[in-house]
Amino acid sequence: MITWDEHVRYTPKAKKSFGRVKRRLRKHRLTTALNYCIAFPTNPENKLDIYNMSELLFKRYEEYDDEIHIIGLAESRDAAIKLAADIIGEVYEKTDGFDVVRYFKEFLKDD
Repeated sequence: MITWDEHVRYTPKAKKSFGRVKRRLRKHRLTTALNYCIAFPTNPENKLDIYNMSELLFKRYEEYDDEIHIIGLAESRDAAIKLAADIIGEVYEKTDGFDVVRYFKEFLKDD
C-alpha cells in the first residue's frame, strides 16, 4: 500500500506538480513531471528508500505487505538524493540521531 505523509518535502520544481502527481499515481497513470519519490525504508538497515515513480505503478505495490510511505518528491535521481540528504540532515539536527521514521511520526505530528 502506498501512503503520503502530511509533511511531504519537495524540490522547488516538484512542489508545483504535487497534486497532479498524486492523482496520476492513484489512477495508475505514468507521470513525467516528477520521476522520483523518497519513502520510509522497507529494510530497517536503510535510512530512506528512493523509488522511480513509474515503478510504483505496478500492482504489486498496492498489495505489498509493507507500507510505502512517501515523504519526499523530486524531479530527478540526483535531486532525490540531495533531498534525502537534506531530510536526514534535518532529522539529525533536531534529534541528534538518524531515526527518520520516528522523527516524522513523533516530532512532526504536532505541527
